[in-house]
Amino acid sequence: MQEQKYKVSVIIPNYNYANYLKKRIKVIEKQTYPIYELIVLDDCSTDKSRQVIEKMAKKYPIKMIFNEENSGCVFKQWQKGIEAATGDYIWIAEADDQADKKFLENMVEKFEDPEVVLAFSDSKQINERGKVIRKTCSDLADEHQDGRYRSDYINDGIDEITNYLIVKNYIYNASGVVFKNGDYHDILEECTKFHLAGDWYFYIQVLKRGKVAYVAKPLNYHRIHTNSVTKTTKKQSHYDEVVRIQEEIKKEYPVSEQVVKEVEDQRQKLKQVLGL
Repeated sequence: MQEQKYKVSVIIPNYNYANYLKKRIKVIEKQTYPIYELIVLDDCSTDKSRQVIEKMAKKYPIKMIFNEENSGCVFKQWQKGIEAATGDYIWIAEADDQADKKFLENMVEKFEDPEVVLAFSDSKQINERGKVIRKTCSDLADEHQDGRYRSDYINDGIDEITNYLIVKNYIYNASGVVFKNGDYHDILEECTKFHLAGDWYFYIQVLKRGKVAYVAKPLNYHRIHTNSVTKTTKKQSHYDEVVRIQEEIKKEYPVSEQVVKEVEDQRQKLKQVLGL
C-alpha cells in the first residue's frame, strides 16, 4: 500500500443501483492508492440500496448520507457530497460504474504538477451485465484523428477549453475524473439547469482554474444502460445545450477560425445523429 500523499475523498451518488453497489464499494476500497474517505449518498432509492449501504458500512468506514426525498438531480448530490468531503481531491465514482484497481494510483500521479486541477482517464464501456462492449473511448475523442488521446498529456486549461472541449465533450464519464476540491456551489447550481450537458459545463468551469491531465490507459469502466437518459431525453434539448456551451466559450475567449469551423462541423454531425 502506497503512502497517502494526496487525500482523495470518494463520493458515490446512488439511486436504485443496489445490484451494483457492493462490488463498486469493494473495488474502491481495494484501490492500490488508499482513499482518504468514502462518502455514499442515496437519493431516496426505492430498491434495497439503503440496506446494501448499511451492510457495507459494517465492513468499511463509510460516511452515509440518505435523502428523505428524491432530489431529482445528480448535481445536487454532487454538491452535497463535496460539502461533506474533507480530502484534497474528489473522485465522483458513480454507483453503477467500475474501475481498474490502479485507477486512483494513476490519477494522483498527475497532481505532482501543482497546477493540475482535473485529471481524467480513457474509459472502457461495459453493459448491464459487466461485459466490455468497447475497449477504449480514445477513438471517439480523437476528432482530429491525430492520435492525441493515445498518450498521456498535461495541458493548460484554457487552451484545452478553446481548442478541444469547445468542439465536444470527450470526457465521457464522470467516474473517470478526479478533480481538486474547492467551492463549486455556483457552478453546480448552474449544472442543474442542464439535462445532458451539465457534466461538460462543470469540467469547463473547473479547467478555468488550472491545468488538465489525461491518462491514456482505459482505467475507468462506465456502464451503458439500455434505458439511459441519453436515449430518452428530447433531441432538440440535447442539441440546444451543446450550442449553448459552445457559444458561451466563444463569447468569453478568442477562438481561432479553424476551431469555429470544427464547431460548426460538429453541430452538423450532431444534427444527423439526432435526426434533426
